[in-house]
Amino acid sequence: MGALRNSYPGLSRRGLKMLAGAGLMATTALTFAPAHAAPATEQGARDLQARLEAFFGDDEAFRKGIVRIVPAGESYDFIVDPNKGESKLKPSQPLPVGTVHVTPKDDGTYAFIADPLSYSGSSPDTDDPKKITSVKLTNCVANGVFNPKDSYLSTVSAGCDAVSIKAPDAKDPIDFDMGKFSLAWSGVEQGATADLKLSVAMSGLTAIFSDEKKKDQLIHFKIGDLRYDLGVEAARAHEIADLLMLARSSEGMGKKKPLESEVLAKAKAALPLWNMLKINSEFTGISVESDEVSVKLEQYAERQALSGVAKDSNYQVDMNIAGLTVASPQMPPQATPLLPGKAGIGLKISGLDLDSAAKTIFDNPSPSNDAVQGALMSLLFKGDARITANVNAAAAAYDFDGHAEAPIDLKLQGNGVFSMRGFDDIVAAVGKLNSPDAANANLGLALIKGLAKSGEDGRLVWNVSVDGLAKKFTVNGQTFDLPEK
Repeated sequence: MGALRNSYPGLSRRGLKMLAGAGLMATTALTFAPAHAAPATEQGARDLQARLEAFFGDDEAFRKGIVRIVPAGESYDFIVDPNKGESKLKPSQPLPVGTVHVTPKDDGTYAFIADPLSYSGSSPDTDDPKKITSVKLTNCVANGVFNPKDSYLSTVSAGCDAVSIKAPDAKDPIDFDMGKFSLAWSGVEQGATADLKLSVAMSGLTAIFSDEKKKDQLIHFKIGDLRYDLGVEAARAHEIADLLMLARSSEGMGKKKPLESEVLAKAKAALPLWNMLKINSEFTGISVESDEVSVKLEQYAERQALSGVAKDSNYQVDMNIAGLTVASPQMPPQATPLLPGKAGIGLKISGLDLDSAAKTIFDNPSPSNDAVQGALMSLLFKGDARITANVNAAAAAYDFDGHAEAPIDLKLQGNGVFSMRGFDDIVAAVGKLNSPDAANANLGLALIKGLAKSGEDGRLVWNVSVDGLAKKFTVNGQTFDLPEK
């Protein structure tokens, strides 16, 4: 907002708010307007403008012609022209004029589509006219259907074919390019709940920036493709929206305590929030390169799942990498066989009674109270709450697998099974390293191998158990004291 204010000093803060949100003005206005498929009229356009002015508390954007609403057949055109504002900057090309066509539908929703928008231009920095920032947008579009009753049930699709921002002479130089970018949102009503989805995709992302410690050294960062998906099953979207609006309205009004009980009541009503929330993200073709190091990764994938606030809540995350390579003058060739080309880790926490814990907080909104904290601990960790972890890694010299689990309680007990192929190859690779720590590392590896037992296919196996209360741990039947902190 500060940058916008520098660019358009003639606008008040509320006027800037209108300008910054101009692309969303159409849907904002529709929240307060009845929908019906009928010819658009001048009076209908004036009504929409009046609603927007009342909502934002300012008519500046309309008065200066930055935003106009005009009837167009059965739709209303929201026309946004940022060039109408006052600015100290003189872009090399006029800023693009945006148009959003909004059409009322018989079911009470509004279809909207924005005209494709492209821009290529540059302008001097407000503090130093010799420093130029260039921006290029290619074929940016948006369309969807807006639901004014429950905005989360809308569908939106937006994106650009390419984005480029360059400021080579800035204090912190910017050199950013991105190929195709897309974003999609959808909400589908399922009785008293809703299924919500958000998807983001990018391709051809490249960035060049200076090393924080060595400003004269450039770091080149690339991502071939990026995909991010968020899904919420059976979300209590209406109750959550009511809760957020009420919590927001209580701020700055001096009424926090009178509203506190109402906020807590609505928070209870919103439970369990959702049945399941899932987040999946995947990156391919990642590279980070400088004069000193080159790191490349063919793929990184992450999966997360979080259940709602229930009697048996759980959380799970799985992370995997593939195709890892590292090249650096500081990395000896002998270390290459130790670098995992593939690796993964999974973590699951299950059996948490978050429902009772949440209600205890709502009934006793004083988390610092020792009694409440004790009650929460017993609620969270009662029953069959457990933590489970899985890990794997594979390299030219070895592959490793591990599984561990433990109850979440005060006994501090757990067990795990770990196995490895190629342990002797690791010992040999470490022995070739020209490092003062290599000898100590080999002594440690010899001890670890001595505790192993033989498994299938020549793998070494370690069965491990830990007893935190007894301060002991056992490896394949041999017991040792846990090290003192």
